[in-house]
This record gives sequence, C-alpha cells and structure tokens, in this order.
Amino acid sequence: MRENEMKKILFASTALVATAGVAAAADVDFSGAAKMGFKYDKSAADQWSTVAETTLSVAMTGETDGGLSFGAKFDITAGSSFDGSKNTENQEIIDKTIVYVEGGFGKFSVGEVDNAAQTVTGLSDIGLTGLGTDNVAETLRGASKANMLYEGTFGDFKAALSYNMVAGGNNDWAVGGKYTMGDYSAGLGYSKAAGVNAVHVQLGANVGDIALAGLYSSTTGSGAKIHDYGVTAAYTMGAVTVTAAYSDTNKALAAGELATEAYGLGVAYDLGGGASLQAGVGEIKGVTKADLGIKMSF
Repeated sequence: MRENEMKKILFASTALVATAGVAAAADVDFSGAAKMGFKYDKSAADQWSTVAETTLSVAMTGETDGGLSFGAKFDITAGSSFDGSKNTENQEIIDKTIVYVEGGFGKFSVGEVDNAAQTVTGLSDIGLTGLGTDNVAETLRGASKANMLYEGTFGDFKAALSYNMVAGGNNDWAVGGKYTMGDYSAGLGYSKAAGVNAVHVQLGANVGDIALAGLYSSTTGSGAKIHDYGVTAAYTMGAVTVTAAYSDTNKALAAGELATEAYGLGVAYDLGGGASLQAGVGEIKGVTKADLGIKMSF
C-alpha cells in the first residue's frame, strides 16, 4: 500500500472517530416541509399566482452530565408566491431562531419565541397557505412581543410566561395557562403590549370525529374596547378532513376597509408518506381568497 493511500485511510478513520464522539454528546436533526400549488387573491394586481415554498428545519439538542437538556433550532425558508418569473414576496429568510435549556423546572427559551398567550391559545389555518381566516380573531393575541419564554408542564396543566427585553422600553409581557382533561381543554391568557392590554380565553373539544375550538380576546382598561372572536370546526372521515372557520372583530374600520369578518372552508386529503392535498376558499375582510396544492413534510 502506498504512503499517500495509508494517510487517506488514517485521516478518514480519525474523522469517523471524532464524528462518533460528537454524536454521542449531542444530536443535530434535519427535517423539512414544502408546498406547491396555486393561490388566488381578488385584491392583488395579479390575482392568480403559483406557490412554491420550502422550509428546512434544524434542531440541535444535547444534555449536560447533570441531566440538564439544552438545544437550539431555526428554520430556513425560501420561495413563496410567484407570478411568471417574479417572486412576488421575495422570501428567503432564516427565522424562528430559538435557543433553550430544559429540566425539571420547565423550559426557558430565548429568541424568536411566541408570547405566553400564543402558547396556550390559537386557531388553526385552512388551505394550502393559510388564507388568514384565523388572523382576524388573533390580532390582540399576537400584539405582545416576546424574546424570552418560560413554559412549565404540571400534570394536565401548562403554564407560560413571556417577556420582551429591549432597549428603550416597550417591555411587553404575557402570562398564560392551559388545562387539558381528556378531549376537552381550556386556555386563559393575559398580554400587555404598547398601549394594548388584553385577556384571551379559548375552549376546545373533540367530540367523536369533530374537533371544535373557540377563541375570544378583549382589551382591558380604559379607552376604546376591541373584541376579537373566532371558531373552527374540523370533521375527519378517514383520510379527509374538512374545516370550517369564522372570525370577526368589532374594532373601528380602517380607511377603505370594507369588513371586519372572515370565513372560509378548507379540505385536506392525506396522501400518505408525508404528503397531503390541501385546498381552501374564503372571504377575509371582504376579499375573496383561495388556494390549492400539495403540502409535504420530510
């Protein structure tokens, strides 16, 4: 055996041993998602567009000698809605970067986290891209910014507390709790944002093949009152799930805004192997939207 071949073998063996040592100490996992199809937006200049979006998710985990878990995760998303050769949203971003530690005390995360109210309440999207039927009911819920989040699970009860630490003020915070008992759940949250404080209540139930969820949010304190609310009902029969959604708000209309409510219907058919056919149609604040395509998970 020639000397240079021996050096290659020794180098490869050393690399394998080193890699094995790293894998034993920590894990790096990759997963992904993609969607392709078509989208219709009556308010857009080009009402029809194609959808091509990919997301690579990276999750890194490890554990100290004392049993403390730690980790980090982020998503890399590329592509979105295309009209001809133009990417109308020009989306190519790294988002949802989160670093955390976890143990018997719970989980503490820093980064692009949800606020505490968002972790215990929320409505599902419909369609391939999420038409936005849930957004009307979730405006107050998402007003509080956060870059720190604590989550603790105690039996059937989950508690959450979030805070937004930034220079110069705007230190939003939120607190939330969710209790799950079999097929029923109840979530309660309170959020403080710049000039907007709100309470959030959610109820959920699984009755046979039907999953129901309802969300109500209201501002507190003095000033003009805003009430957001929404409901979803999903019926699953074999590989097919049909979801109906409705939401509304009683806030004052913005200039040029035609409506405050949103409603729609979504259908999903599980193709197996991580792929599903998704379609949705709805009217969001007076604008008709629809989509159709395939959603994939890897």
